[in-house]
Amino acid sequence: MIEKKTVFILGAGASVPYGYPTGLKLRKQIIENLDVNKRTVNIELPNLLLRTILLQEKYDESTEFKTNLLESRRSSVDAFLENRENFCAIGKLAITCGIIESEKSEKGPWDWFEYLHDAELAHCHSVEEYCQNNNVNFITFNAHLPVLVQLFNINWIAFPNQFTPLLKVNWKNLT
Repeated sequence: MIEKKTVFILGAGASVPYGYPTGLKLRKQIIENLDVNKRTVNIELPNLLLRTILLQEKYDESTEFKTNLLESRRSSVDAFLENRENFCAIGKLAITCGIIESEKSEKGPWDWFEYLHDAELAHCHSVEEYCQNNNVNFITFNAHLPVLVQLFNINWIAFPNQFTPLLKVNWKNLT
């Protein structure tokens, strides 16, 4: 159990052990997926959808998006889109396809969440005790679905059929 008040501030790197890309890796992946000059085509469904929608129906716009993203030298697609409202729809679609593609990738061997979970569960005998006595809060600056899913999954296994108290975990998303 974590008795001392603790706040975890999670950035994009928090999801890397779960197979999700960093902002820089996602940017590179999107640029590659939009490259019409590639000799081999990745036939994974997200890439195929992205290529079909963007390259056939909105070829000029998607080409301009790819070129501007590449030349912007921004570290992530989100950073690039901050001042480029004209590319928001394409950017969101490209990010979504990249994340879907990442969900199928092999997960890394190191999982920081295991250590956190062990500390939170130490000396807890019920889900109520877990929720009331752990002084842990989470703040994210990016949507961290993989971490949230892990939190619920491991607690569901630790405390089967006691889902409702788990909804009281203090989680703030600042995006």
